Amino acid sequence: MTGLITAGLARARLAPDLVAGAVAWLREKVNPDGSWNSGRLDLTWSMYAGAGLVAAGYAADERLRPTKELFLRDQQDQPFTAFGCPPGFWGWSGPRGWPATLETGEIVSVLTALPGDDQRPAIERGLAWLTAQQDSRGSWGLCVRNTRVANSGPCPHMTVQAVDALLDAGTPADDPRIGRALTWLATAQRADGTFESVWYRMYTAGTSAVLHTLVRAGRGDGPTAEKARRWLHAGQLADGSWSTGSGTEEGTVEETAWAVSALLDAGVAVDDPVVRNGIRWLRDAQRVDGSWPAARINEYVRHVSRYPNGGLAGGLALRALSRYRDALAGGHHAGN
Repeated sequence: MTGLITAGLARARLAPDLVAGAVAWLREKVNPDGSWNSGRLDLTWSMYAGAGLVAAGYAADERLRPTKELFLRDQQDQPFTAFGCPPGFWGWSGPRGWPATLETGEIVSVLTALPGDDQRPAIERGLAWLTAQQDSRGSWGLCVRNTRVANSGPCPHMTVQAVDALLDAGTPADDPRIGRALTWLATAQRADGTFESVWYRMYTAGTSAVLHTLVRAGRGDGPTAEKARRWLHAGQLADGSWSTGSGTEEGTVEETAWAVSALLDAGVAVDDPVVRNGIRWLRDAQRVDGSWPAARINEYVRHVSRYPNGGLAGGLALRALSRYRDALAGGHHAGN
């Protein structure tokens, strides 16, 4: 963004002091390999890492206290007037930034799982913001209500993250907000059973996220969930991983974790070869230091630029392995 603005000012021969300052800043921020980062993602990293650690049983670990404090500190207390957004949201970085349904929903969900009650006001403000931003059609987009602008319009993945936040905060599944969202999701499903995700590539992410939420909301036995489950079940690559579903791209940690988690949620048994091979692939992909390699599946300006997010990869892998562990402990085998 700074580069684009600076280039425009320089070509127009305007504000030479701003151009000089921006050029100095760009030189300072260049990485050793000659690249630049698109921006800090401290909240996005932390919410996925936190969610993974919560799923793994670390909610009460003292090391997550600073993460909780980060979330409480960076909830935005001023409206985003350019888009008519009220306060109460989170962005992907810092206390002053772009509003985002994805981050707001996920952070609310993490806060509901952390110990203590000092986060309750922040949760309520986040829920109020999500409620205010729900489209009249029942969906959620990036932050602007009732728009169809690419990158900002209705998104199945963002919609279910908002629904998950409501459910995690104790909202009953028959709440009108959830009912409208589920009705819209049924209209958003593609003919092959998949769902789109504005901020992640292709269909594995969105389809997995929607299937997970349909099960949570009591719709796991319906035709929408069944079509999504069949597509995911059939989409596994020969090595046990998942990718875009096209069959031409290598599997990734993120997409494999999304798919395995959703299939387990949907009742696929732990001894089903699809689940077993997916878990084996995730375990084999783990590095010696405990991390997982991040793939370039996050989309910044849709279909134009992709980037890796280590917090997403590690957090999703932890969630999938934790769900598999819990399913094993619960005796969730074929025929049970």
